Amino acid sequence: MVCIWIFLILLYLTPLCLVAFKLFSFLWLLLSYPLRLTRNIMGIKRRQRDDHNLKGPDFLGKINYLLGNYEYIIRSPRNYSLGFVVTAYLIITNIRSLIHNQAPGENQIYPLILLILTFYTIHHEILTNLKMAEILRTNPSLHPRLFFDIYKNLLGPFFYSIPEKMETISPLGIQFGQTGRSQKSIKPTLNFIGDTAHLAHVCLKALKYVGHEYAREVFDPFASMWGKRLLQVVGAQFEIIGSEKLQNLTGKNILVFNHKSQLDFILAFFALSHIRLASKRGVKVRFITAKDHFLDNPFIYDFLGVGRLIEAVDMVFIERKKAKQGVADLGQAASFLARKDIDLAIFPQGTRAEGNADRSGKRRDSGYYTTVPPKDIDNDMGHLRKGTAFLAVNSLIELAKVGEKELNLIFVGIKGTASILAKQSLKFQTETQVNFNVGEILTLPTSLAEELRQPLDMANPQSPQEESYLQLVQKIHEAIDLHLIDSLHLHEGLKNRYLMDLTAHFQYSQDKVDAITNNLNDMGEKHPSILYQVLDRIYACKPEDWNSYLSLLSQLLIEGAPREKLKKLRHDITLHMFGRLKTKLHGKKIDPQKRV
Repeated sequence: MVCIWIFLILLYLTPLCLVAFKLFSFLWLLLSYPLRLTRNIMGIKRRQRDDHNLKGPDFLGKINYLLGNYEYIIRSPRNYSLGFVVTAYLIITNIRSLIHNQAPGENQIYPLILLILTFYTIHHEILTNLKMAEILRTNPSLHPRLFFDIYKNLLGPFFYSIPEKMETISPLGIQFGQTGRSQKSIKPTLNFIGDTAHLAHVCLKALKYVGHEYAREVFDPFASMWGKRLLQVVGAQFEIIGSEKLQNLTGKNILVFNHKSQLDFILAFFALSHIRLASKRGVKVRFITAKDHFLDNPFIYDFLGVGRLIEAVDMVFIERKKAKQGVADLGQAASFLARKDIDLAIFPQGTRAEGNADRSGKRRDSGYYTTVPPKDIDNDMGHLRKGTAFLAVNSLIELAKVGEKELNLIFVGIKGTASILAKQSLKFQTETQVNFNVGEILTLPTSLAEELRQPLDMANPQSPQEESYLQLVQKIHEAIDLHLIDSLHLHEGLKNRYLMDLTAHFQYSQDKVDAITNNLNDMGEKHPSILYQVLDRIYACKPEDWNSYLSLLSQLLIEGAPREKLKKLRHDITLHMFGRLKTKLHGKKIDPQKRV
């Protein structure tokens, strides 16, 4: 019995200290009232003190932070597990007493005390969350360390004075890492999952108790804080390049990102948080997200609260498994862009690229051309879904209806996120570099939509307007690919990596290396998609398989091989890449023997 009481006291340590401090403060106020009254009657003035400079003993502040940190970790599982058990116990025992016409027993007093403590801490949590929402709304550039220090101190039992001067941070160039040594660990992953749940539930409390408009206003600072906290947890270095291209930009915007990691979604809000458009508002990133990932996943939707939150702030959910519903969802997104003051964001690849490694096995970001599904294994554009192009054309049609003149496709190349968290991994890698590069902006006049009509059957257009619609979709689809490649500097990077491997791991004469380099440049202009797809997918295979494929590619380059031979090599390498993955693509298990 003693062990149970010790366990319960430890569980409710912070609430008990909080109640004790409140009672002490009340008694102190009550007992000091006669003294204050006497002073007022006698006209004795108290010495003026600057309350802002008053601080309690340092040890008391440390205890408050420690207890607040403890409450930060334990409160949710305690309140919503033990609190539920105690509530159920009281209900059952009271029903039993009523049935047997018995008075409530003394053994119900202690559960009742626990229940009161639980509800009191929930009330305190709500007030703290609303206070944190307002702090971040008024200080959107707040440093994540200071934000969580304030949060944990407010959860503590003692009085805490919020600092007047707030330390801020900008995405233009930050460095959290200190040791310079990368490590893979599950610990930062678990810490960040907890922080994610806390941030989401702060916004959800604002939504519930203040309203939708306020929640939409605080969402963007909180989404930015989400990204900042991630970078802090993993000790990453971050930089955004080219953001000045968005300053004073007019018209409606669709942000187009390549997709390397689950973290791309999280970091996008912070990366663009400092930008002001021509309308003087910030960039309001609203992703078109996978319904099966955010809405149908109870862990993300309910437990973390992320799904519920983004559902309330005008994000669009697309059905990836049902083509017709997916088309309808893109139409809804185009309508949202026309009617609401938001900036849509999308990943044209539709899924994350496969992670790469160096020859030692250390993570080395991820590829671009590795998002090809099995059915598109021989398609030059198989790594991109056409949904983004359809969205752009549908948006032109909707924007023309409301009198808008331009649609901007803003291409942002992401590098480094897969080094932190690669596909099919749960471990974060610390001390990495992440870059967001804003490429050239493709501005489309809405006048392009004047003679367009969306076909009911995409495979069988019935009029010139429908044919023009599909032609524009294809043209934009190809432009999206070229702009993303350019924003990533993809081909230059693959070329340099390949030539470095030739120099370091192959016994080629300088004449042979020069011949390969010259033919690589020539064939890179004739067949850029095939050649660089081959290289990208080679590096998605196991490092021990690289040399054999790089040797085959080198031989084809020396021979000046025709396009068909390059396609055959791409086909074989892609099959090998799929065989290494042994995973699911779009919900279907892959069979390496049934890919073609």
